[in-house]
Amino acid sequence: MQSPRGSGGGITAADLVAIAAPLQLYPGWLPAEPRPITGDCVIHDVGDPVPDHPGGVLLLVGARPSDEGIGDTIAQAGGHGYACVVVKARTDDLRAVIAIAEAAGVALMVAPDETSWRDLDKLVSAVVDAQSTATPAYAEVRPGDLFALANAIAYSVGGATSIEDHNGRMFAYSNLPHQKIDEIRLHSITERQTPVREGDAENYLRVRNSEKPLHFQSDNPIHASRLAMSVRAGGELLGMIWVLDWDPPLRKGAVQALEDAATVTALHLLQIRQQENGRRWNRGEVLAQLLAGRIGPAAAAALVGLPAATPTTVLAISAESAEYADETPELGLARTINMINLYCEAWHPRALATAMDDRIYAVMPAHRSTPRGRTLLRFAREVSDTVRRTTGVTLRIGIGPTTDDLEGLADSRRLADMTLTALLNSGGEELVASIEAMRSRVVLDELAAGGTLNLALPGDPLEAIREHDRDRNTTYAESLLAYLDAFGDTSRGAKTLNIHENTLRYRIRRLQELFDLDLDDPDVRLVAWLQLRLADRS
Repeated sequence: MQSPRGSGGGITAADLVAIAAPLQLYPGWLPAEPRPITGDCVIHDVGDPVPDHPGGVLLLVGARPSDEGIGDTIAQAGGHGYACVVVKARTDDLRAVIAIAEAAGVALMVAPDETSWRDLDKLVSAVVDAQSTATPAYAEVRPGDLFALANAIAYSVGGATSIEDHNGRMFAYSNLPHQKIDEIRLHSITERQTPVREGDAENYLRVRNSEKPLHFQSDNPIHASRLAMSVRAGGELLGMIWVLDWDPPLRKGAVQALEDAATVTALHLLQIRQQENGRRWNRGEVLAQLLAGRIGPAAAAALVGLPAATPTTVLAISAESAEYADETPELGLARTINMINLYCEAWHPRALATAMDDRIYAVMPAHRSTPRGRTLLRFAREVSDTVRRTTGVTLRIGIGPTTDDLEGLADSRRLADMTLTALLNSGGEELVASIEAMRSRVVLDELAAGGTLNLALPGDPLEAIREHDRDRNTTYAESLLAYLDAFGDTSRGAKTLNIHENTLRYRIRRLQELFDLDLDDPDVRLVAWLQLRLADRS
């Protein structure tokens, strides 16, 4: 963290803008001799008396620059010694409030309309906390340089240090030559992921739930004991710090030193997240252009960092907005997209979500080591469940077919859209479905919309049945047509085929098991009958 520039040794509004800009904050007016920020954020409604909180940051939540009374509020903030006031422009002219802030001698900062007040509160808290614990070693670390920060923490605490996310993915690690590491840390460094061992899940859970450092004693002489601390900002878990207590042993006062280090680390992780959000936004814009067919796959591949030959699946997502206490529907959507992005990146580092029109699209690169099948379906259900549980937003997700490369991305998006539309029109409680599962409804939707019977959609069970009949000399297709022609009357269908009624029952039951064909669904029955009849005529 850079050394403070404000008077009195505290961080100022200018420093805060330098850390947060341009994603979360930009200056409206900054005084030549700014007041240091020494207090927390105060959330305030225009019209209420401004509480006395010198050195604080006044957040004018819900206010517009044109609101009556906002000028008096800013003037009161200056009189009470606030370091700065934060507003959202909301398309209003800022000149009047800037003049009032200048007259009151209080810094005025402007947050973009889509920025969450909660995130701003966390940012200010992290900056103030980090400033209060910043030692000379931490002060020399460049913002966001986690490797230098890990070395500074390792020196202060006395053991080899790693900075990780809450699942053990390695952000950075120290490399001071006099501090030994064990094979677990070595594996974490080479694989960028802590290896899974018995008891690890419980230990990580304990660290996540604790706001104090925890010590884990090792019973194995070749494995180091560990001191761990969660990293938080405004109550949100950002990551963890793990320090080896081995050779040399930790310094006296290591527990307090690690607590101090966690507050500084929170600021660095917030800064990195903001940088990542900026890069993600740029990639999202490119992705939207690709999905809309306005940019070629080769150019998009270079811009989003995804090889053009990557097998990829598109998810089309609809979000039913919930009520937020301090957010507009647009901000609620932005937060939902951000959460979806986090889960997408957990699936694959190059996965990405973006918004187009009234839908969200997630582009999911395929894992070469695992089949798509139900894995992506299960992932989509987990995302839908988690978002609804944590935000109240209901997501419905249509999963398109997997393409061989980015060239087929637009087609995967089209089919994902059709799947989602069929899911929304079904009126059922199911929130997630693939094109294979919704194929019959999509065929009928296309037929109703354009008068075109498109049977060449992915996931055709009838083609699999015909291939089985050809390869194994079975008669499943013929049996299914006879069964459907007889409206499910196995006795009448069996007479057509000149076989026993129980034989037809067995074949129908068996083909439903083999080919995942749901004959209880009337749409599936209708489309299957159409395909078999058309094939019979040709």
